[in-house]
Amino acid sequence: MKRSLPTIDLILLIVPIILSLIGIITLYTLTLQENINTSRYIKEFQSQSIFLVASIILLFIFIFMKFELPYNQKKFLILIFFTVFFLNLFTSFFGSEINGVRRWISIGSITIQPSEISKIFTIYLISSLLSNEPKKQIKGYSLQTKLLFFLKNNQSYIFSILIVLGITFSVFIQKSLTNTIIILVTSLIIFIYNSKNKFITTTLLINIISMILFTLEINNIANFNNTFFYIGMTTSCVLLFYLIYKKNLLKLFLYTIFIISMTSIIFPFLWNNLLADYQKNRLINFLNEPSDIFQSKTAIINIGSGQIFGQGITPISLNRSTLTPEAATDFIFSIYALQFGFIGTLILSILYLILICRLIYMAYQSKQKQHFLFFIGFAFLIGIQSILNISMNIGLIPIGGSTLPFISAGGSSLVTFFIGIGICQKIYQKETERKFKF
Repeated sequence: MKRSLPTIDLILLIVPIILSLIGIITLYTLTLQENINTSRYIKEFQSQSIFLVASIILLFIFIFMKFELPYNQKKFLILIFFTVFFLNLFTSFFGSEINGVRRWISIGSITIQPSEISKIFTIYLISSLLSNEPKKQIKGYSLQTKLLFFLKNNQSYIFSILIVLGITFSVFIQKSLTNTIIILVTSLIIFIYNSKNKFITTTLLINIISMILFTLEINNIANFNNTFFYIGMTTSCVLLFYLIYKKNLLKLFLYTIFIISMTSIIFPFLWNNLLADYQKNRLINFLNEPSDIFQSKTAIINIGSGQIFGQGITPISLNRSTLTPEAATDFIFSIYALQFGFIGTLILSILYLILICRLIYMAYQSKQKQHFLFFIGFAFLIGIQSILNISMNIGLIPIGGSTLPFISAGGSSLVTFFIGIGICQKIYQKETERKFKF
């Protein structure tokens, strides 16, 4: 008797599991140390192992269970948004406090971090909503009629923006700046890929970033010594905008006003009223004296000590002076580099590259717009978070709470990325609509 199996993308199945096993091995090495307190790392190793098994089971539930992803059910999407939003708010006020911040909910021995789970659901929500194309604007009517028509036929865009702002706000008030930035940047990338004129959108974002950096410098927050570079970049973006819109002075004027308001009004307000003092100091110290950051220095020492082949899966040369404070989470890359050296980090980079390229390839093979946007968003989420974590480990960016996907200790992060893989597998089944026989 023949039985049918659902279609499975083997790259999206094997690569995440390999990455997760690398993380488990790295955590296991931390439990072998004799000259540090290993009890914490033993607990994290055990917890991560349990979450990995649960995540793989969840992945196979996505693969083998027959159900449709509810992309066009607005009531369901609204339910997801409010669940994520209020879960983050609840965490901000009633969550477990660790190191002076509330980002976790404890259920018995299990700890959940809603801000991590928010990432994948934000991608899912806005990729679902943005798939609805707005109708063309009507002509020959009053401004009020045109405005009402615009609002009605761009509901998806408006709701998507409100969802992103709502979720990022609920994550930000947990003092989770890094996760807030990750959600915002990933969402912006999805909006860019959804935009009909990607070049204009990208130009606008480059212009905003260059002006923010220029604002940091002129307010003596940072000393880049690149004032003329940022002025030149901003001027170039304005000229490009002017040329693309065929010398439309009104659009150029509105564009310039938007840039000025972003940098001279909105950014200073955000800096003075929303960022906590420790976040400001962390950024200022990094931008001006990055070598004075203890965690970065010890992480760089560990990475350099790995040399070509690393020290292997043995009790490694760690002590209280060279072990980074968050060795199992934020700085696990430095421990992995110490264990497996340059060759190991090269293999790790190749695995991430294979996974991201596969997701982008599947995006461009997609038949439906919501599938395309989800693949793109998830690929960039993995890429952005990997780059942020590794850059933080080697001292290129300020230190923040960014995990290394599939590898860092953290059940919420691991489950989040496996949910993403599960959704991708479900989309792949929908796109291919064929089965293997055996």
